[in-house]
Amino acid sequence: MTGPAHNPGLARGRTMIFGAALLWSMAGILTRLVETDSWTLTFWRSSIGGLFLLAAVAVQGRGLLARFRALSPVGWFLGIWMGIETVCFILAFTHTTIAKALIIIAINPLLAAFAGWLVLRERIAGHTVLALVATFGGVAYMVWGQFGGGSGFGDLMALTVAGMFAVVIVTIRRFGDIDLLPAMVVAGATGALLVLPWAHPFSVSLADAGYLALFGCGEFGLSLVLFTAGARLVPTVEVALLGLVESALAPLWVWFAVGEEPGERALIGGAVVLIALLLYTLVDWRRARLVPPLP
Repeated sequence: MTGPAHNPGLARGRTMIFGAALLWSMAGILTRLVETDSWTLTFWRSSIGGLFLLAAVAVQGRGLLARFRALSPVGWFLGIWMGIETVCFILAFTHTTIAKALIIIAINPLLAAFAGWLVLRERIAGHTVLALVATFGGVAYMVWGQFGGGSGFGDLMALTVAGMFAVVIVTIRRFGDIDLLPAMVVAGATGALLVLPWAHPFSVSLADAGYLALFGCGEFGLSLVLFTAGARLVPTVEVALLGLVESALAPLWVWFAVGEEPGERALIGGAVVLIALLLYTLVDWRRARLVPPLP
């Protein structure tokens, strides 16, 4: 397997993953702006996102129905798996504290690193280990002292999300020939169907409908387009590391939009995460320049 230092698409993949994490970080502020219950929000987020992705499949051509008929069992598995993960994410944040959910989900890079080594035999460099420690420490500092409350069920859902996301990354890396856009349409449909019994789809206001459109098309649909394209090009552990940009930036958007100050810990911890990721990227770029290309 060609190492990341020799991957010509590495920079492009990193940019895509960063863009996906940037869109994911908008979830907190959009959740605050939408005045509806979490089940209805999840239903419309998944439904609108799924329709956005379906439109993307149609625009690409190659036969809409033919692409779904040709979707491999791994593609169907990935779509259904990600749809279930979306629901687990909502359950985590509604049954435990935000702080506990964040710190538990932040172990995802550690799980992804182990899964990448176990399944793909991707080696973990020393500077990657340092980045793992620094980013986890940054998230931990952000939420330190806010662990009270919540439930064991919510904590379990957060741990489930961390593990399921590691599986998603490794699956995309392992099966590079999956037609990912149709699989992501399946993810949207799965998430919507799972929460439909508890949702109230027609209770949303006109203002909420606009926010939900942004939620579904941008934070869900476009982010998955970027993520699935970028994850093919970037080592497993680095995909998970870049995903922590979401945790670092989410409090800032809430602060800017509704004036909810994140506090000193959130700012310092978020800065640690971003600086660690920046230094990791710079070190990796320098190492790539020092290694001669393969003949």
